Amino acid sequence: MKIDKSEIILSTRPSIKALGFGSFGFLFMGTFAYIMINAEDVTVAEGTNPCIAEVIYWATFSIFVFFLLASISMILFSKQFTLTQNYLILKRPFLFIKRTILLSAIKNIKEGDYEINNSRKGEKYNVYKGKKVVILLDNGKKIKINSFEINDNDYYLLINNLKRIRNNKKIIETTCNSKYDGYGWIIFMIICTIGLMYATFFAK
Repeated sequence: MKIDKSEIILSTRPSIKALGFGSFGFLFMGTFAYIMINAEDVTVAEGTNPCIAEVIYWATFSIFVFFLLASISMILFSKQFTLTQNYLILKRPFLFIKRTILLSAIKNIKEGDYEINNSRKGEKYNVYKGKKVVILLDNGKKIKINSFEINDNDYYLLINNLKRIRNNKKIIETTCNSKYDGYGWIIFMIICTIGLMYATFFAK
């Protein structure tokens, strides 16, 4: 179905945070996997069973590959939404997937908090705190959107306009309070990734 540009109320932009985490996560984990697979000599600690050491080696390598693939999927499955007076259009640009939902087919919209946390040595660190929404359709299917996977401001504009159109009345608009959440971790990842890649590929 072709939508006329004049009908478009809002088109969301890609999330720099999600693309940043995905891109530098891919480079960071990929470099570690490269180091492990290209190691010329792996020394086993004295008294360690060689078979157990090999299992640990490949288990560690598998962990890096897992997060490598997770980083790639974060990029590939990135979302873009287009809202019109009658439709909500979901696109996954890198996979060339498009889904069109009639607004009249939306049964309920439920909002909540969305968090990404990291834990180390029993301590919990907050990486990102924002909002999420679950859109329930008449056929029982659900569409999940959060403020991390699309541009923060666009998320709030999308949800506010979606509510306004469905209720056909003015609503109390929620605003973006998580605009800068997560950027500190991205900067940290960039520094670590550049340092690791320099030490691996360029330092003599």
